[in-house]
Order: sequence, then C-alpha cells, then structure tokens
Amino acid sequence: VFNLCGQTSLTEMAQILALSKCLVCNDSGAMHMAAVVHLPTVAMFGPTVQSFGYQPWNPKAVVVEDAQLECRPCSAHGADVCPIKTHACMKNLPVDRVMAEILKFP
Repeated sequence: VFNLCGQTSLTEMAQILALSKCLVCNDSGAMHMAAVVHLPTVAMFGPTVQSFGYQPWNPKAVVVEDAQLECRPCSAHGADVCPIKTHACMKNLPVDRVMAEILKFP
C-alpha cells in the first residue's frame, strides 16, 4: 500500500495507477483517472450519491456505501462539515466490507 497524496503530478498519478493492481478511494478525480487506465477500483461514497450522477464510469469499479442513512446526501457535492457531526456516512463503511470487494478482483 502506498499513500502518495499530494506528491505527484496528474501525469505521474496516471502512470502509477497504470502499474497498480487496485485503487481504494473516495468519490474523487482519482476514481475517474483509474477508469482511464482500466484499474479495478473500490470507491467509498459518503456524502455523495450515485443517483445524482456521481458514479464511476469504470466497469471494473465497485461502490461501497451506506445507502440506508437518511442524511445522505447532505448536499449536492457533500458538505465541508458533517451537518449532524457524526460522519456516519464514512464511519459506517466497515474495513472488512471494503476488503471483501478488493479481494474479488483477480
């Protein structure tokens, strides 16, 4: 596992993703860049929802989310601060669920 947040250019990021086996990320530009290089991706969705059109366009991507939370979405793009001060939309995503999705990739 490598955390290179803020340490690469976009070109370098694409090159690194092209050499990777899987990306675990949030609903972000990294998720879309992984699609460009056909990288299997586990995208964790917290405050944003797929029904607003925010979804991976990579057929090798899966979304992990807590779709039962009534507070989601907290805004069109997520809020800077959790309006109910729990961050449940991210904290309710168990590591074992994310890991199970990662292990499904060949």
